Amino acid sequence: MNEKKNILEVYYEPSFSGITRHVGQIVEHLKGNPGLSFHILCSTNDERIPEYYKKLGVPVETVSGAKYFSFKGMWKAFRIVKKRKISHVHIHNLQSIFWANSSRIILPGVKFYFTPHIINFENQLVDSLFYFIWRYFSVFTDKVIALSGIQKIYLVAKGIKSEEDIPVIPNSITPIDETILTEKYKEENPLDISSPSIVSVIRLVRQKQPFKIIDIAREICRHFPDATFYIVGDGPLYEKLQRRILEEGLERRVIVTGFRRDALRILHCADIVLSTSKWEGLPYTLLEAMYLGKPIIASDIDGHRPLIKNGQIGYLATSSEDYIQKISHLLENRELRKEMGGAGRKYFDRYFSFDLFLNNIRDLYKI
Repeated sequence: MNEKKNILEVYYEPSFSGITRHVGQIVEHLKGNPGLSFHILCSTNDERIPEYYKKLGVPVETVSGAKYFSFKGMWKAFRIVKKRKISHVHIHNLQSIFWANSSRIILPGVKFYFTPHIINFENQLVDSLFYFIWRYFSVFTDKVIALSGIQKIYLVAKGIKSEEDIPVIPNSITPIDETILTEKYKEENPLDISSPSIVSVIRLVRQKQPFKIIDIAREICRHFPDATFYIVGDGPLYEKLQRRILEEGLERRVIVTGFRRDALRILHCADIVLSTSKWEGLPYTLLEAMYLGKPIIASDIDGHRPLIKNGQIGYLATSSEDYIQKISHLLENRELRKEMGGAGRKYFDRYFSFDLFLNNIRDLYKI
């Protein structure tokens, strides 16, 4: 237990988002342990990511963002492991496994862990090819970490690892400082949230289906003219989304805020939290919504099912009509929204608390 542990966290992320947050929470809260040090290697072009780790006081190196393979990343991973005498390499996400895992072949004494986060592809051909290759690379991985029991069942069925080599460690969030929920950031334009409000905190990419939110909003606002949808986030679809809102005449009913440092405050003001994602791992926004006691309506996908007890802390939806019906039902029932939100917070405290998350990571790293 007193053995020196040097841990390298490796991943690909094109823009600061969930995986940086996941890794950041681990290193921020464990780096003070005696005999433990962390190092970061990230494939990215987003300068905010290395700056984030520098503020945490954690050594970080980056290579140019490469979605599936990086020779430079492979070389840097090997060099860091040798130079820093790394004992554990923890790889995060499918995009980085092939180049980050390669050094295991010539460094057999190093422990390699892998958290894939998202385990499905939209394209079935890519999915089949990826799992075919992954089964080979799994030989060089000591543990594969699933975010949920659903993921574990899927990975075992795919022959990635045996049950005992796939621990389940769900995502979590650090306890929220209540003061930031009411304060407005001075350096930003204040955003007043009107009620009833439906809030989505997302990156504006195809995976999140932001245009489906517009379709839902159009129908909801016909029956609830005071309802307002807030889409908090930025991304490559921002301009196209704004044009679509103007075409639909919804500019007063659908507000796309862009990036906001006070996204948690906006989430805190929500009457309903909405997610229309095509796929997810175990999304932080919904964990935040549960912590804040907000009812959730989300797409019926593997990444949402472990979080949403359907009909108890929110609803899972399968079509635009389903979303519209369930949002309408909650807008008409204030007490039900409160009841579901309270049940969500209790569910979070029991199964997704940050203390539980950290204890699971400590067990994984044996510290």
